[in-house]
Amino acid sequence: MNTKIAKDITGELINITDVKVSQTYYCVDCGKALIKKNKNPDNRKRIIHFAHSTNCSGNLETYLHKISKDIIEKEKKILLPQLGNFSFALCEKECRRFEGIVPDILIGNENGIKAIIEIYVRHITDELKIKKIKGFGIPAFEIDLSALSYDSDFETIRHELIENLSNRKTLHFPVIKSSVDKPTQSQQLQQSRGNQSLWSTVKDTAIKYVPLEDVTNEVLEFYDHYKFYFDDAGLSKEGFLKSIEGSQSYKNKTSQWKDFKKKIDEINDLTVFAFRSNSGKGSGILVLCVTKENLNFITFSNTYKADALFTNSSDRKKFASWFKTLLD
Repeated sequence: MNTKIAKDITGELINITDVKVSQTYYCVDCGKALIKKNKNPDNRKRIIHFAHSTNCSGNLETYLHKISKDIIEKEKKILLPQLGNFSFALCEKECRRFEGIVPDILIGNENGIKAIIEIYVRHITDELKIKKIKGFGIPAFEIDLSALSYDSDFETIRHELIENLSNRKTLHFPVIKSSVDKPTQSQQLQQSRGNQSLWSTVKDTAIKYVPLEDVTNEVLEFYDHYKFYFDDAGLSKEGFLKSIEGSQSYKNKTSQWKDFKKKIDEINDLTVFAFRSNSGKGSGILVLCVTKENLNFITFSNTYKADALFTNSSDRKKFASWFKTLLD
């Protein structure tokens, strides 16, 4: 097969018009060294395509997939239905965050909004995969590159991927809540206190007692059950208590909040609480870690919002190690 795109020795994509005669280039798909070809043997500077000296083990679908993923990763922006000109910092190729599916690309911006990109060359995204994507509650789009070929140059492929809105369709688009819709810490506490207390590391309470050494295992049960978690770690106790005093809830229920504020303020040794809350859109879990000076929140939920982190089984050990640092 002849192509107009190859990779240089550093792995960068090179268009046929940008090659240097003295350099060696490699197949995007099989990785073998390529031969630079031209129509006129006397005009060595005008390379018109790359060719293989031996048979290539690859195929057009894999070739376009690999090029597409590299282009999207480098561009850091893409035009998408519903999301418009979407700029992103996160880009994971062949993302393995999800149970049961491997999306072609996962992108995410600084506001925590993420999207799945599927590349269609020969096989459209099947209904089973779409159903699983919907279960994760994340926007997903399919880009149709079926009209492209080995003869397509870099700029053509780039335009089809990044700028051509007409060749993409929406596979799933849930209602996305921005970070401003996320409850404040005091609102989360108010919701949790009005619902079920699950356990704490305090012995003299009416709820289940969990020793500190067992807390991580208890929290991992939440991690295994829910699809997402939210990291609100790193708050100062003083700053948090001031935010409570400034909330409308504090003004409406002064005696109740003052009592709660006093209990939190009196905690000097690490104490952990777990609450089950219900916002009307499904239950969630709030884990609260309190020390003499700091206060950390971890919220578990099946509802996708901005800033959501995925509870992937592949990241379970990493999460456990991170959570243990909150208990040190």
